[in-house]
Amino acid sequence: MGTGQAPSGSGNRKGARRTSRHRPAAGNPSVASLVSDRTETTPRRDPWSLRLPPSRPAEGAWLAEALRGLDEVADGVDVDGPQPSREVVAEARSLLRHLAGWVDGAPAVDDDADGGVGIEFYGPEGRRLLLIVEADGSAIYQELIAGDVLTERFEDWRQLLGTFGRAAFQRVGVPVHGEVEAHA
Repeated sequence: MGTGQAPSGSGNRKGARRTSRHRPAAGNPSVASLVSDRTETTPRRDPWSLRLPPSRPAEGAWLAEALRGLDEVADGVDVDGPQPSREVVAEARSLLRHLAGWVDGAPAVDDDADGGVGIEFYGPEGRRLLLIVEADGSAIYQELIAGDVLTERFEDWRQLLGTFGRAAFQRVGVPVHGEVEAHA
């Protein structure tokens, strides 16, 4: 057998067009499958290479990484204060899953010095939005825009989102889409 040729008996050299309309199916040489001779004029699209517009990433594309960060906090990795309780971690997990449905910007997840969990979003020009699930289950909203800090405490994160919602993320410059549902 020479270089560039198929094994003898196949009747097909490398690069030559197959003349048979039937070929053995993979894994079972006794079964034939139909091969189309149709010439395609449009390029084939690989179904695994679908791309979303750059302005809108896949919904919740950042969620897996944020949940890994939350798991590290729950496991006590780099926790500076008291380790957050399982209840606080569960509330922070619920908040992250809820935000993943309409916030496109990825957050940083870290512990809070008082046993809570901080979820921080970064906008352009140094703007930031920090949501903290406190050890007692309450929530703190804090935004930093042009050196001005706004801080408010809420009963829980649902009340926080019901009050500030998507407008808070837009003020800071974090991309959002869809409608905000504060009751998750």
